Amino acid sequence: MTVLYNAQIPLAVVARAAAGGVGAELLGNAAATTVAGTIRIPFKCEVRQLQVTIRGTSTHATVMVVNFRNRPTAGTATGDSSIGTITKLASNQQGKTLYKNPTTKVTMSPGSEIALVVDTANGDAVDYSAGVIVEQIPEDPANITAMVASA
Repeated sequence: MTVLYNAQIPLAVVARAAAGGVGAELLGNAAATTVAGTIRIPFKCEVRQLQVTIRGTSTHATVMVVNFRNRPTAGTATGDSSIGTITKLASNQQGKTLYKNPTTKVTMSPGSEIALVVDTANGDAVDYSAGVIVEQIPEDPANITAMVASA
């Protein structure tokens, strides 16, 4: 049997840290409309899959909805757009990875980021981790306007 591998690479969401602190991969149940974390885009790529792994237990009727947002300029919401949303069901989904494939092609470049925004906070405090699967698009860094060679 032949197994073929493609160039898909996982990138993890890193939680926002307090001033001077270090972000972590474990995200908590932030209030609605809060940016729970971001993914720095290190190379030109196409987003293939959005993922949220539920780490805590919850059967609360108010389900968690997280929105993966494409921010063309890292650090600002100007011009951002939704890549897709993932909804945690009311049933206990601890240990499950929820996923969604984007319905349209999403190409990203260095200088941009993906922000994970909590659209609806879960009724219980539930921990989760999140990330995306991307496929790298080969490109010379000199051709990417947001990449600047250091002196």
